[in-house]
Amino acid sequence: TATGEVRRGKKWRLNTLACTTKSSKAVLAMAAEARRWKEVDRDGKGKHGMVYYIMQGRELETVMPKMKGFKRNFVSRYPGMGDMCEKRNFSKMMSLAAPFLGPFPWWPRTFVLPEELPALTEEMAQSPRIWIVKPEDGSQGDGIFLVQSAKDLHAKASARMSLGGVVQQYLTKPLLLKGLKFDLRLYVVLAGSGENLRCVLCDEGLARFCTEPYEAPALKNLHKVMGHLTNYSLNKRAENFVHGGDPFMDELNDEEASKRSLATALAQVEAEYPEFDRERFWAGMREVVEQVCGVVLPVVEASAAPYGIANRCFQILGFDIMLDHKFRPHLLEINNSPSLCVDEAMAMTPEEVAAAKALSAEGGRRKRDGICNCMDMQQPHGHKECAVDVAVKKAVVCTALDLLSGDLDLTGSLEPRGWLLGSLVEKWTELGGTWARAGTGGALRRHLAPVLDQKLTTADLDIVLKAKKTAPQFASQSRGFGAEFGLVEWMEVLTAVAVRKYGGDGPEALERLVGAL
Repeated sequence: TATGEVRRGKKWRLNTLACTTKSSKAVLAMAAEARRWKEVDRDGKGKHGMVYYIMQGRELETVMPKMKGFKRNFVSRYPGMGDMCEKRNFSKMMSLAAPFLGPFPWWPRTFVLPEELPALTEEMAQSPRIWIVKPEDGSQGDGIFLVQSAKDLHAKASARMSLGGVVQQYLTKPLLLKGLKFDLRLYVVLAGSGENLRCVLCDEGLARFCTEPYEAPALKNLHKVMGHLTNYSLNKRAENFVHGGDPFMDELNDEEASKRSLATALAQVEAEYPEFDRERFWAGMREVVEQVCGVVLPVVEASAAPYGIANRCFQILGFDIMLDHKFRPHLLEINNSPSLCVDEAMAMTPEEVAAAKALSAEGGRRKRDGICNCMDMQQPHGHKECAVDVAVKKAVVCTALDLLSGDLDLTGSLEPRGWLLGSLVEKWTELGGTWARAGTGGALRRHLAPVLDQKLTTADLDIVLKAKKTAPQFASQSRGFGAEFGLVEWMEVLTAVAVRKYGGDGPEALERLVGAL
């Protein structure tokens, strides 16, 4: 909970200059007004208590110089977080972290393409499961499709993707509300790093519904995406899409909407399924968020370390969760930049279009007619604020502002547990903090000299490095301020080395190796 009070002598400003599109600026202004912050949308000298809200990680380069020398300044991005949330990178991180932090019962069986295609093909040959394919360059549901066999995968992939992405086991028995499949968008706010890290799971979120009744997947219905895929960007174009209530009404009236508040959806789940336990639901959500943050944060903090700003960063993340028929959570993905847009496209009938054009032509000169042809919808449409989006996203941004200003009660906040040994991170930094200085064959021979013997030779090191080249590789798509994956790759190599020397379990062997060094 947040007090929402302005502390005497501590003024806060929210700089929205970088928010050049309609997507987030409106809700940021609403939250600033609600918390009595001053919104600033122009460039100028840095000041104390300035929070810079940026849309892209590369904008850090512009903001960082303005933050130097000023107290209580924050920026809304962690260096490297975008790379960490990319589908392939995140999936590989989950695999690497599982022996240290796992098990992860909420993470679907996942294969990274193209590197793990042979293993996936073998798995498909052994079991007639349904798989969901997510291209690496896709977003908002673009390019996602379902397959049941390797033959289907190759046939569809050749036309839609270059076999780069992830393939996950499809959840065939999801929890339904009145026969409709849905997923949940939960919001998590991170701020600071290390001992000063604060992690908050917001108590409000969204429920996004399919627009066609769910049918158990079979070859005859895999093409019916509106019944299988819950992506809002796909379903909002469907004729059956139901818009929420009026934003000017006190109540949301979203009980039948295709996008509902989390509070509404949970109340409906309780009504339809009396055995549903809300406390157990939130306990499950906390476990998912704590473990995921424990996986990604060590690399994010290592990525921010060279710039000295880790404690000045915060970020709102979107966690997409689906419940199965036994109310168990399954993580679909995490979103580095969840939409804060609060308007929605409303289709216009031919009569409405004609009337709008006629009205705009009055007076002999053309005025703005309110007809939009943007990519939100193929047909002519208008835009209006979505009551559900306003209520939920305003509350999320207010939570972030309260966390930064110290007005948030942190009782019950999350405590992610990192999976990289602290001494290992220190050693990585001591060795130069780059793969070139710590992870090459020559570097490994020098650093591991104290433990080389008949059980672990330089030839063993060469074998491990050769195997690493065939493993799924991390990829940075950021223009500057990318994730420092070298740290994880270095730890991966050291774990393989430790197992060759000591045998047994990877984490235990790695700990022995670190101790010996």
